[in-house]
Amino acid sequence: MPKTESNRIQYTARDLVITDKDFFPIMDRYPIEQISDSVYRRIEKLACWFVLRAPMTEVTRLANPSLIDLFKTDIDPKRGARSINKSELEKAFLVPLDLDCTQFEFVYTRMSVRCQLIEKRLIANDETVFSDRTERCVCFVGKNGAGKEDSCIESICRHVRNGFAHGRIAIENDNDDPLIFIEDGTTPWNVDYQGEKHFGQKLEIRFRMVIKLSTLELIYQMLMDDGARL
Repeated sequence: MPKTESNRIQYTARDLVITDKDFFPIMDRYPIEQISDSVYRRIEKLACWFVLRAPMTEVTRLANPSLIDLFKTDIDPKRGARSINKSELEKAFLVPLDLDCTQFEFVYTRMSVRCQLIEKRLIANDETVFSDRTERCVCFVGKNGAGKEDSCIESICRHVRNGFAHGRIAIENDNDDPLIFIEDGTTPWNVDYQGEKHFGQKLEIRFRMVIKLSTLELIYQMLMDDGARL
């Protein structure tokens, strides 16, 4: 549990999901060099849009202007905006794509991430995540540069964008409809490592997703078509 020291909350490392920044074993089993040229081109197209055009003005000046403020609401997040954003995401993206809404979890505290990753079978970033072909996601909902809480779809865009930008992706070896694994995190802060020495840069996992490449392409297309606006 978090503890307060010097007026700051301290998180115990074992309560979070912290890994070495260079630790990404799924790439050993699924190196990107093994995918076909056609799948690689599909990845390039998605990566280009999410990195350059995703609707996050504080991240890129090339953000698609028609998608800014997607699912924004003036309601206090703790008084209903979170449930509104989740239901709108389900209605606009998950249900139309026949995705199981219960497999897409959005969390708002750092300590909630670990248990949800375990529940959704995403606690590891190795080849075991592809042993279950269920499309699923655990997404920490953060705040934008102005300090406002992201909506669910903005959170997904932000984390997917970071996963592509930092190369924390892996694609299941070629088949007709490959899965893609995407991971994102941030530098840990206020963490009590309980005397354990650690070397190298650390990454606190905030997002993991396993999804069909074709599903991610459909979500991208829905955003491009502006068909999901409120």
